[in-house]
Amino acid sequence: MVVLEGWMLGFTPVESAHLADPALQAVNERLRSYAAWHALLDGFIWLEPDDHMFVREWRVEAEERAIAAGRAGMSRERIAAFVEAFIPAYALYTSGLRARPPTKPPHLHVIIGRDRLPTEILTAWRR
Repeated sequence: MVVLEGWMLGFTPVESAHLADPALQAVNERLRSYAAWHALLDGFIWLEPDDHMFVREWRVEAEERAIAAGRAGMSRERIAAFVEAFIPAYALYTSGLRARPPTKPPHLHVIIGRDRLPTEILTAWRR
């Protein structure tokens, strides 16, 4: 088994007319090459936060742990700027992923809460 992880994995490009944020033009264009990766997948496991803003909280926690352990870490302001750059992508591409997962089944879609525990598990196992 090979596990491939990526925060844009499963996302597909949208029509350029739907790109309200010009910064997403380059991202949208690069997503076209993801189809080759998707074609190689035999299954898909997707962890989706119940609220995408949890990502900011989780990043703050990770950076604070790094700093407490004596490693470099970002300030809360830098974390907010870093995460805010990705929120528009989540908003734009998530609905397409829900409607059209990148592979034929099997799929495992797990909605996770603030505490990182599953709140809902959705599956599709038949081809």
